[in-house]
Amino acid sequence: MNGAVVLAGGFSTRFGDVDKAVADVAGEPMIRRVVATVAPLVDDIVVNVRTDQRRSIETALADLDVQYRFAFDDVPDRGPLAGMVVGLERSTAEYTLVIACDMPFVEREFVETLFERANGKEAAIPVERGEDGEWLQPLQAVYETDRTLRVTSEALAEGIDSPATAVGRLAFDAVTVSGDSEGWSLRNVNTPADRREAERYVERIRDEHPEDTFSDSANGIR
Repeated sequence: MNGAVVLAGGFSTRFGDVDKAVADVAGEPMIRRVVATVAPLVDDIVVNVRTDQRRSIETALADLDVQYRFAFDDVPDRGPLAGMVVGLERSTAEYTLVIACDMPFVEREFVETLFERANGKEAAIPVERGEDGEWLQPLQAVYETDRTLRVTSEALAEGIDSPATAVGRLAFDAVTVSGDSEGWSLRNVNTPADRREAERYVERIRDEHPEDTFSDSANGIR
């Protein structure tokens, strides 16, 4: 059984006055795009939020034919590692995709690869490579739920707040990321500038594929 934990509980301080979880990209709230994209791949969806976000998240996900459950933060905006722990505590799946709500271009094929690579291991975590080195992307990764919950809970209790540092303790399969397609699957929309860049990306896709419409399909077009 596979599941997903969608992290949406941050205060979005770099995004301005709008909660980025429900901010539109290409005319659709980011969290709605994320949930709609990963839903066909999993049996259980947990959305980690602050209690004051519940109504706006429910509105963003309204009329989406997807079952999900909330996992509320005990302490608001303690950070993504705390959100992971809260979400994994609610997950009923053997393997769980943990994904940030601000990754609206997540690709189903890439998530499928992560689930395949995680099978029999403690995790499958993307490793992004750039000119200045390489780094883990722990917030679009698949984890063996019980083991990861133990490891992340221990790290949090030790005062660690970095998800990458915490999950680095797992025996994981490193999924090397390269190319424009995978890069956009992992792209965060954290700031107004990121949002403008994302809108330009959508327009470019529409220009290249005028017969299609931007949607929640695996590659962003239908």
